[in-house]
Amino acid sequence: MNRVELTLITNKSQFARQAENAGIDCIMIDLERLGKAKRQYGCQLFLSDHYPADIDRLRSTLSVAAIQVRVKPVEPAKRFGNNRCDLARRAGCDVANGTRLGTGSPIC
Repeated sequence: MNRVELTLITNKSQFARQAENAGIDCIMIDLERLGKAKRQYGCQLFLSDHYPADIDRLRSTLSVAAIQVRVKPVEPAKRFGNNRCDLARRAGCDVANGTRLGTGSPIC
């Protein structure tokens, strides 16, 4: 039987540590904001207040749980510069993910 991996979206250190102790496998930091308010308008969904500095802070807090970072879609003009996946990995995340605008294809 396959095991389900549990992921929690938070940038709160104490909450992340409590979740890790309770068995959460992965803590996600959500940096994806580009166009999100428009896409989620009327859905009453959470728009994160997470920042790249949260990655390093959580990395020093957690001992077992992986850190995943959802990055904003790459705009075509910035595709080869300012790569958010590289930024997230350099900051210490274990997994970085995101999609290209309009294509749905992964950027990381």
